[in-house]
Amino acid sequence: MTFSIILTSIDRKVELARFVRSINEQKNFDLSKLQIIFVDQAENAGILDKLDKRVDYHYIKYHKCSLSEARNCALPFVSNEIICFGDDDAWYDDDTFSMLSNLLTDEIDGVVISAKNEEGLFINKFPSKKQWLTYTKHCGALSISMFLRHDKNLLFDENIGVGSAHKLLSGEETDYLLCYMERHPGFKILYAPEITVRHPLAKKQNFDNYLQKNYYYARGAGYVLKKHSLPFTYKLRSFLRPLAGIFIYLFIDSFKCKKSYFLLKGRLEGYFFRQ
Repeated sequence: MTFSIILTSIDRKVELARFVRSINEQKNFDLSKLQIIFVDQAENAGILDKLDKRVDYHYIKYHKCSLSEARNCALPFVSNEIICFGDDDAWYDDDTFSMLSNLLTDEIDGVVISAKNEEGLFINKFPSKKQWLTYTKHCGALSISMFLRHDKNLLFDENIGVGSAHKLLSGEETDYLLCYMERHPGFKILYAPEITVRHPLAKKQNFDNYLQKNYYYARGAGYVLKKHSLPFTYKLRSFLRPLAGIFIYLFIDSFKCKKSYFLLKGRLEGYFFRQ
């Protein structure tokens, strides 16, 4: 099985070097079966030059842009069977690709793996047991943990994701996965928690505070809820949970009350967003 990783970065040179090391240190895997397409939004060429020479490396110098635009810029250059998406501050265990190669067969469309920090803690709500994904059960899938059979006609929605001009700062990975499922209605995507990609726990990033981040991410989530034909009860729960949180925490936890408010506000704004 051959893999193409799409990667982009602006200003994380130390973390990017760690990503490169984790590729070079893969065990029991032929690195000639790996392609990396790097969309450089700054001056990082020298770091990726340290990739093992067996890796098929494609470099694209590009202007600063949203994550979705950067990935779309790279997609035409994908040449391998399985597509995956690296984060510049993520890295792989030394057996990640050997385990994926053993698991992926012609009978399945992809694998979602677990994402953990350096201490082995899940960074999202990943189940503990292996199972198949469904249209409404994504097993915590993040872009860095998705390994899908490449569909050359599938792009990222540039309205959403980190760097979105519309402040819809999440949902691009969920949207991509849902679009894949809709285009391949007989999809077979396996969740395999025993395979790991590493990523630090989420930080504030370029936000004034934690609540602001939750608000902008909720806007992206609301947009995705509107875009796809998800069950009505699934959509309803997405709004009822933060609404209930406002009332539950109103007199006992002001911070959680505010968080629930911004989640509800963001999801509603994203759901009714018009370009």
